[in-house]
Amino acid sequence: MTNAGATSMLDDMKMFVSKEGNRAISFTNKESAFYFTQSHHTNHPEHAYFEGWNIAKRRIFQGYHLYEGGRRLENQHSQVYVYPYKMVREHGPLTEELWMLDYRNVLEISLAGAQQPTIGMELRGEHVKPMRQEGHILLLPAMTEGWVIAVGSRPLQPLTLEGHIITADAKEEGFCIAAGRTAEEAVALLRDTRGEVDRLKKERVERMERLLLENTYLKTTDDTLELALRWISITMDQLVTRQQGDGIYAGLPWFNEYWGRDQFISLPGAVLVSGQFETARNILLSFAEFQNTDQDSKFYGRVPNILAPENIDYHTTDGTPRFVIQLQDYVKYSGDTDIITELYPAVIHSIQGSIEHWMDEKGYLTHADNETWMDARDSQLRSYSPRDTRANDIQALWHNQLLAGVYFAEYMKDEAHADSGSRLPIG
Repeated sequence: MTNAGATSMLDDMKMFVSKEGNRAISFTNKESAFYFTQSHHTNHPEHAYFEGWNIAKRRIFQGYHLYEGGRRLENQHSQVYVYPYKMVREHGPLTEELWMLDYRNVLEISLAGAQQPTIGMELRGEHVKPMRQEGHILLLPAMTEGWVIAVGSRPLQPLTLEGHIITADAKEEGFCIAAGRTAEEAVALLRDTRGEVDRLKKERVERMERLLLENTYLKTTDDTLELALRWISITMDQLVTRQQGDGIYAGLPWFNEYWGRDQFISLPGAVLVSGQFETARNILLSFAEFQNTDQDSKFYGRVPNILAPENIDYHTTDGTPRFVIQLQDYVKYSGDTDIITELYPAVIHSIQGSIEHWMDEKGYLTHADNETWMDARDSQLRSYSPRDTRANDIQALWHNQLLAGVYFAEYMKDEAHADSGSRLPIG
């Protein structure tokens, strides 16, 4: 199988995973889809729920079984290698590769070196049963209602069904899987991707290579440290997505959504100090679109604590100061002052909302028990770690938010806000 133009730098990052290690593995498509599995057996007590393909917090299918000549391949007996851009399982002479493609809801699962005339695949998950065929494409309902899966052999040649096993001639060397909101969308995506897979894989590899060579390059005499830092850069980058505007996942597989606090804590290391200024700018602009601008709401001026499809929550007090502070840091790093004009209204909202609804007579920023980084609550919505109403870290963030507000007001020549911000009492 071709490695689609992979460079020695990425290939040198290859990691062998032992059966005893049974490591968690995840990839994203840099948009709203991720694939999660464990190398040999997915058995994590919490994370196993997410096994398989997930799109925009929707379950598509829960992993797959592969077959050669009707015999199921057992992952427990395979040799597993993980690259930045793919997972490889070696089942004796048969090699399985799992790829995601950037910004497309498409997976490729290749099978090379088969010794039998046929190869097969069975998609797992509740409701995921073959529905009908359109030409050489098989359609299946996804685990989540409202999504449809389309499966074809890599060159879209004839498929057959043997029970729930999708079977192809071994020379086709694998399968492509697409997901869409409708059957028409899934089929069109699969057909559009046909013939483009090698190019798309090459572009994915080259994107990762550019990140390591141009944004996070490091050369040391310690090969272990160098390898670890390259993997940190790659795994951080896969969390920078376009699921709901541009943003940074709070984590995988559990938190495949944007959290205001986590996002702006991670933004400097994820995209800012590495010079990815366009991405940093887009994240700031995207998040500002979800700011609460209802002046009658007690959350007026806050950016979301959780920003997920069909769920926006404003129960955090530190996400908003971090947003304003990171806006200032972005301007200082990038020199992009145009964004100040674009987001100055958001800065004003953020400070006014806090003054009107949360600031006490001494200038402290108050908050609920669970509105700091120690935000976990029980089933009765009681804070596990109550921090009262004036946590010290919140006051430090509030102070720096006000200083940033003065900085922006002075740039905008808004003397009234610059003067009032500099005169607010703190302590």
